[in-house]
Amino acid sequence: MRGLLATIAILLSACSQGSQTPPPTAVAGQIDLRTASFAENDIQLSGEWAFYPGIFLSTEFPAPTAFLKVPAVWNGQKLAERELPGFGAGTYRLQVLLPSS
Repeated sequence: MRGLLATIAILLSACSQGSQTPPPTAVAGQIDLRTASFAENDIQLSGEWAFYPGIFLSTEFPAPTAFLKVPAVWNGQKLAERELPGFGAGTYRLQVLLPSS
């Protein structure tokens, strides 16, 4: 009987873990947090951020020229068929969609 109860407990635990919604991830420079639960967890801002190599932008953003995975270093990532060096400057941008209230 104990074995049966332990098996049922394990199965229920596995089912409840599988039904959890995955955390939001940035895609193409945007992350949607309108339905995220801020009270339960930290929100990770990882995923594809817009990247503007070689320029510093602070207020106006043209269409992104590339998207890079974050967190990661840009050293060695390819943009327009060339590898980025391990030095230089650039602007990362992520549009965060938040709930209205």
